[in-house]
Amino acid sequence: MFRTATVVLGLLISVMASAGSPAIQDKRLIPATVTFIEPRSATDIPEVVISGYIHRPTVEAFRKYGFLKDRKVGFVFFNSHGGDLQAAVELGALIRARGFSTRIGFKNGTGNPSPGYCESACPFAFAGGVFRLMDGDSKLGLHQFFRASGVVGETDIATGQIASILLANHLSNLGIDLRVLEVAAKAGPDTMNYLTPLQAYELDLVNAGTLPATWDIKAERGIVYLMGEQSKISGTGRLGMSCNARSGVSMAAFFKAWYDTNMLRDMDSFSLTVDGKAYGLEQAHMGEQLKNGFAYVTFEPTPEQLQKFRTGRTVGFSYQKTGTDVRASFTVDVNGSQDKIDSFAQLCSGARPSFTQKI
Repeated sequence: MFRTATVVLGLLISVMASAGSPAIQDKRLIPATVTFIEPRSATDIPEVVISGYIHRPTVEAFRKYGFLKDRKVGFVFFNSHGGDLQAAVELGALIRARGFSTRIGFKNGTGNPSPGYCESACPFAFAGGVFRLMDGDSKLGLHQFFRASGVVGETDIATGQIASILLANHLSNLGIDLRVLEVAAKAGPDTMNYLTPLQAYELDLVNAGTLPATWDIKAERGIVYLMGEQSKISGTGRLGMSCNARSGVSMAAFFKAWYDTNMLRDMDSFSLTVDGKAYGLEQAHMGEQLKNGFAYVTFEPTPEQLQKFRTGRTVGFSYQKTGTDVRASFTVDVNGSQDKIDSFAQLCSGARPSFTQKI
């Protein structure tokens, strides 16, 4: 569908002439520079810097070199005032397929990026990041798409309708709020509607390095359990509850970090955390090996700890190496799953309410 609609989506600062043609005078038609920064150590991550206007060569450069390889996270930094809408959409889809995250800013050497711009067509590429970050000094802007030539065509209304549908499909596939299109429509072609980090967060364009938590009841190998899971820029954490033979609850914590997860297996002090407060665990056992890439610890919470867990808004787990400052942790948001957690704990204790009692 994208191939047949290339002309349709080439509306926003579109390539009205060949990007390699000597006749091009408009700097908006010059493709962005794409710089690949390979990780230099085990703790570094792959980085890609896209600076300038997004066009077909921008997409092809990322397609050729943008791979995470054996890494769990990588970043694409954007400093772009727009470009070809078709190219931006394809780049966003490719970034998501490759598993990269995105950030607005100009990366020049090591350390945090300098504030930058991502506007016009750029947000549709930026939206492809698994994790999408924006600091308060960077600019994220949206407006109506338009032809680079500024010439209005007889078919522009129909073309715009088709482009809007394709953009809606693109955002839906990425899990982005379709209100983004409404925000863009409120700014004319020659103006820009800039979003604050909070506004961008409310539209899902920015997720601050955190994906939504899930809490699901599952069955595996004869065990029925409740599992909470949340992925963040630091890794993926899981907390599981199952019933034990003593009408109580057994638990397990699983964590897959973006760094070498095997490092967690050196930890020997563990705590359950609820709303930021740590509760030390006396009887906790680290698994002898990783399970599907996750380090795991099994434990049985005390009644007091379980009660705290059942009422928390955020729960998690922390690891520490005794006698050192080496530590790690993760948290999982409870959100609207508190009733599910509480009901599962009651089930383990022997409570068996029926439909007759509860409906």
